[in-house]
Amino acid sequence: MVFAEERSQIRTGHGPRVMATLRNRAVSLLRLHGHPNLAQATRQYHADRNQALRVIGA
Repeated sequence: MVFAEERSQIRTGHGPRVMATLRNRAVSLLRLHGHPNLAQATRQYHADRNQALRVIGA
């Protein structure tokens, strides 16, 4: 549970599906950039948000 899904309060409407899609996209981007360990990669990008923005192409 790298993205703290258990704490999410999004439970109705399209919210859960949208959040699942965003999480899957994030996992795919991390894998495409060669990160086998998702927890380590999220900590790395959390520490350097500019690097995270470069990964998503913003």
